[in-house]
Amino acid sequence: MLIFFLFIFIVLGGVGWFGVSLMKALREQPPLPQSTGCLLPAAAMGITASELVDLRAAWHASAQKSLRLEQALETRNIRIAALEKELGPKAGRIDEIEKIRDILQGQIAELREHNKKLKADMALALEENLDLQTKIFAAQTTVALQDTSLRTAVSSLEIHPEAFAGAYAGAINSDEKTG
Repeated sequence: MLIFFLFIFIVLGGVGWFGVSLMKALREQPPLPQSTGCLLPAAAMGITASELVDLRAAWHASAQKSLRLEQALETRNIRIAALEKELGPKAGRIDEIEKIRDILQGQIAELREHNKKLKADMALALEENLDLQTKIFAAQTTVALQDTSLRTAVSSLEIHPEAFAGAYAGAINSDEKTG
C-alpha cells in the first residue's frame, strides 16, 4: 500500500513539474500581437467590444487562478519530495519485511503439511492400537476359558495319593542309583 502511495506521489510530482514548466514557458513568451495577418479582428468575428472586455477579464481571471494553482502545486511538489526523502529508507525496510513474510508463509505451509502427515500417522497408529487391543482381549478371553476348563477338568479327576507315592519313591531311588 505504501508503495502505491509512493508511486502516486512520484507521478503527481512529474505531472506537477511538467505543469510548472509549461506555465513558465507560456509566461515567458511574448504576448500575441493584437492584429496578426492570420487572425480576424474581433469585429469580423462578430464579437463586440464589451464581449471582448469580458473575454479578456475571464482570461485574466483564469491566468490568476492558474498562477495560484501553480503555486499550490509547487508547494505540494516540495512536500512530496520531502515525503519521498523520508520514505526512501522505509521502502527498503518494507521490501525486507515482505521477503521475511514470504519466507515465514513458506515455513507455515511446510509445517501445516507436516502436521497433516503427523495426524494421518497418528490415526493409523490409533487404528493399529485398537486392532491390537482387540486381539489381546480375544487372547485373554481364550486363555481365561481354557484356564476355567482346565481347572474344571483337574477338579473332576479323582486323585489317589497312594498311587503317586509309589511312583514318586521309585523316581527318587533311580536318581540315587545313577548319581
